[in-house]
Amino acid sequence: MAWYDWVLWLGILYMFLGTDFTLNWLGRMAFGRRLDRNSRNFVERIYYRVWAADDPNARADHVDGPVGIIAPWVTALCITNALVTCLIEILLLYGMLQETMPPYVVPAAFAFLLRAEIEIIYGAQLIWGPARLRGGALANYLAIGLVPQVLIPCLVALRFSGMGVTPLSLLIFVGLPVVILAWLAIVYSNNPVPALEDEPRRP
Repeated sequence: MAWYDWVLWLGILYMFLGTDFTLNWLGRMAFGRRLDRNSRNFVERIYYRVWAADDPNARADHVDGPVGIIAPWVTALCITNALVTCLIEILLLYGMLQETMPPYVVPAAFAFLLRAEIEIIYGAQLIWGPARLRGGALANYLAIGLVPQVLIPCLVALRFSGMGVTPLSLLIFVGLPVVILAWLAIVYSNNPVPALEDEPRRP
């Protein structure tokens, strides 16, 4: 593979191991479970520190009693990532390593755009919804979540679109996600959602 294909391949691997497989299957998010910092599952503890500690909707110590169930819409996104997205990523990771790329790589690359849309939906909820991420928590999410996990699927689709890197292709595959996020920012800056009343974290 050319160097840019290796960059994209590593980006897909980052998403597969960083979220779609590890968090949703090993961290049990696809089973509708909030992350517990005191869990015996070390994967849960890791994701609690790097992510759920800043998202009250995802951490267990935001609710009373035992580990709580996350919102159904979050569970639906997690199940989609755990099943559909993981399958697409496996097809891409395997297919791109072949000497001659199999024909399924192109439709898989375009189906991978679904993952970018899922991240936009979840990111919108984190930033403009009740969780209201701000400051360092927002910067952390942008760096490890929203930006790479929207940009990587778009660049993979661009790579296999046959359009090359042109102003039109960049507008379609990079500009449109930016427009969606900018539009969301405008809509919810004028119509703020009530912030979630966060509970103190347990010592």
